[in-house]
Amino acid sequence: MRICKNILISFLLMVTLVSCMVRANDITNQDAESAEAWNKKGTALLQKGEYKEAIRCFDKAISMDSRLAYAWNNKGGALFKLGKNAEAIKCFDKALSINPVYPIAWDNKGQALFNIGKIDEAIKCYDRALSLEPEYAYPWGNKGYALYILGKVDEAIKCFDKAISLNPRLAVVWNNKGLALRKLGKTNEAIKCYDRALSLEPGLTEAWNNKGSALLTPGKNAEAIKCFDKALSINPVYPIAWDNKGYALEKMGKIEEAIEAYKKALTLAEKQGLSDLVKVIQKDLDRVSEKEKH
Repeated sequence: MRICKNILISFLLMVTLVSCMVRANDITNQDAESAEAWNKKGTALLQKGEYKEAIRCFDKAISMDSRLAYAWNNKGGALFKLGKNAEAIKCFDKALSINPVYPIAWDNKGQALFNIGKIDEAIKCYDRALSLEPEYAYPWGNKGYALYILGKVDEAIKCFDKAISLNPRLAVVWNNKGLALRKLGKTNEAIKCYDRALSLEPGLTEAWNNKGSALLTPGKNAEAIKCFDKALSINPVYPIAWDNKGYALEKMGKIEEAIEAYKKALTLAEKQGLSDLVKVIQKDLDRVSEKEKH
């Protein structure tokens, strides 16, 4: 399957809502030791991708005020970004024990549950978030992706459309709607969604990869390769794009170049511990290697 999974990262929106445009050096000496100030500093570090340092700040905030629900939520967000989903869920649960009507924490808990394969539980969390805030675009997008993974494609598209109606600038939702449309065989409509995603976020590697994958269906291999190359110019260690490029080259009869692309994909997938993807790429490499022998 030559499409790349993508999921919304809702806690980034949450950070903007809790501490909008705060920089660590904006904190004055007067409030430097308040729980709120430590939360703000952690938020600034979270926005910069310094997740471990952000967690230290959130821990400091929590040590000063253990009832600060959004500090627990933000710590969960940082742990989520580090791939520590079980720890993140504990933080979201703590936030929700303090404030049960906190839609952002419900949505974030849903994402962490999704990441550990508990998709039905994740959907329940998205639904809880939406029961509290029906006009919140992110849970609609996340629920849509969960439904897509469960094979409920028509329901997924309805959720994506709802998210887009609330916030038409969510590039990832446009990308995910493209995945769903392609699953229904609506390749041209899918490509339009990928193009919309890329108009909003030109650096979205998944959308470049997915557009390239969609272009393979009507045999537009050269155009597809341009998309894969664009994805790889943004993220050179993206094994799915290397594998897809190899497939396009294989379809064009460029066997030696295809083998090199597959080998690159395989090396990267192995380094990144993507065991399922390694199996797919190895099959592609074995197939094209047989062609080379003949």
